[in-house]
Amino acid sequence: LPFEYIRIGLHRYKAPDPQMVNLTYEQYGNAQRYLVAYWDARRSLAESDHTPLRQQLNLMREAEQSRAGFLAHLFTPPSLRLLDHRHQATRFSPQRVYHYDADRAERLIPRFRRLCRRDPILFDMCSQFFQSCQLRYKEDFPFLFKEYGGGYDRSALVMEIDTVNAVQKYAGYTTQQEVYDSNSVFIFGFLNNMAHEAKQIEEMNAKMKMK
Repeated sequence: LPFEYIRIGLHRYKAPDPQMVNLTYEQYGNAQRYLVAYWDARRSLAESDHTPLRQQLNLMREAEQSRAGFLAHLFTPPSLRLLDHRHQATRFSPQRVYHYDADRAERLIPRFRRLCRRDPILFDMCSQFFQSCQLRYKEDFPFLFKEYGGGYDRSALVMEIDTVNAVQKYAGYTTQQEVYDSNSVFIFGFLNNMAHEAKQIEEMNAKMKMK
């Protein structure tokens, strides 16, 4: 993206870094779900010639909500950290940090909905950026990402709870939330390796059955 921050009122929100390397695993997943929901609503609208008007209005509201939700989870608001734990002794050192919080992002959706009405280009720019990063991820993690049709890129990431449990055990995390709070690209690497190993086992089993 051509900017590092955006401003809404008096507040400044941090944009994703190049290739979205600063997003957490949970943040990426939530942003992706809203983006997929937006495209699903848009596709349903395009096919709604004979749909009742009330249902079309609901689809329009759903698309608007999903568009705002995508941005609310993609951009990180600031928070104030009062204590510095990086040294042997904890010190009082107020500083602004950008830490993703899913519940806070949900509460910010109305604010981003108003922003989308004022600046519709922002969503188009960010969705294209997001999908371009996914294309790169497909090259870096070919066993993890799958491509779906429909005239646009809808890379889907398998995020079932058993997968998170597997990563938790594989990487030595204590809780599932630690997995979600970790860097997304770091977790993608684990998941890609696990998917690759599973594919190799499947191919070996298939060869054994042929003998």
